[in-house]
Amino acid sequence: MMARQSRRLLAVALVSGVVMGACMFQQPAEQLPAEQPSAPSPPADVSGMWTGTFGAPGTNPAGVRFVLEEAQGVLKGRVLLEDPVSKNYIELGNVTGRRTAGGNAAWELDSHGLSVSGTFDQNHFAGKLSFPAVDDDPSYEGDLVLDR
Repeated sequence: MMARQSRRLLAVALVSGVVMGACMFQQPAEQLPAEQPSAPSPPADVSGMWTGTFGAPGTNPAGVRFVLEEAQGVLKGRVLLEDPVSKNYIELGNVTGRRTAGGNAAWELDSHGLSVSGTFDQNHFAGKLSFPAVDDDPSYEGDLVLDR
């Protein structure tokens, strides 16, 4: 019994000594100014084909494509989902929405309740894709990343 306690104390002392020694001899970090994230640089017009993926943490991302047309901040277009087997895009329906001058945008699928919100930054879009619960299927929200 006494030998077991001695081994525990020795282990604790060794670990403490290593940690304290590492802390004592650690070089001080340079103090650099915190890098400020750059503000999004929205494109003048987001019309075009935007292709990417959506998914929630711990899931395999799914392919998605939006073909958008913009006129004075109003978005219209189509959404297509990638078939995971054939890799072909299958049209799901029409979308409508709006984009602000700052690059923020939101649009919805006209028939299925699917909605998108996020920010355009040049030829990149990052945001969320969500849809409500239907029958036994739960609601969903995942990260959406698109490139033009």
